[in-house]
Amino acid sequence: CDKAFTRRTSIIAHLKKHTGEKSYKCNECGKAYIHISNLARHRKSHTGEKPYKCNDCDKAFTLKESLTVHQKTHTAEKPYKCSECDKAFKHRISLRAHQKTHSGEKPYKCNECGKLFTCKQYLRKHQGIHTGEKPYRCNQCGKVFRFISELTQHQGIHTGEKPYKCNECDKAFRLKLSLTVHQKRHTGQKLYKCSGCGRIFSSNLNLTLHAHQVICNAKNCWKCDECDKVFRYIFSITVDLRIHTGGTPYMCDECAKGFRQKSSAIINEHHRVHPKEKSNKCNV
Repeated sequence: CDKAFTRRTSIIAHLKKHTGEKSYKCNECGKAYIHISNLARHRKSHTGEKPYKCNDCDKAFTLKESLTVHQKTHTAEKPYKCSECDKAFKHRISLRAHQKTHSGEKPYKCNECGKLFTCKQYLRKHQGIHTGEKPYRCNQCGKVFRFISELTQHQGIHTGEKPYKCNECDKAFRLKLSLTVHQKRHTGQKLYKCSGCGRIFSSNLNLTLHAHQVICNAKNCWKCDECDKVFRYIFSITVDLRIHTGGTPYMCDECAKGFRQKSSAIINEHHRVHPKEKSNKCNV
């Protein structure tokens, strides 16, 4: 590429991005990295060390940048604005990923299947489909995850922590998405439109419920940007997107195992692995 460097060590490290060479390997799980600094940060996920504490709440983090990202949840500041539309973001990286939705740029390619993605995060989540690697384990229930962010989100189930607070009322939420949906009730904002019938909804959840009941009149009205598949129901594309991202939002109350679909048949089948309490015992 056209990049230039003042130090030889810098160009050697940069060249590894092109070659894919990963010289630094974790002794615990075998995961490898291009830079030793990335390996050092990864090792903290095994030790459980969380030296970076938030001054506004009791949450602590393994990485300093994770703390920086978290601290913005306590403020409503969104300094990074898109020049193409009215959207604003708390982080520059989120803005850059969003801008690619306007340009159609997909610079990140999977070496296994050739699929293209708009941002590196989507590619990393997709690659887990091929490798099946899940190095991050919950100490409470043993569930494993592909990313430390997924583990952190999952751990809130055990702690009951709700760090995302509404500025309009006293409600707090475990997930940022839940807060976003809730805040629209205060503003009356309606952004979700069914392309089949034109009806407007205040949340994506309500639109999804609508799509369960109504077949869109528009032919092939839901298209996946990741694999170009088309669907008649938004529910179908929602499930498809979870295949790409690895999302499992519906969890078992007993063991916190996640499922892509809120299907009573699937979850009930899973519940059979848990022993049922037998209250009527024989005393003889």
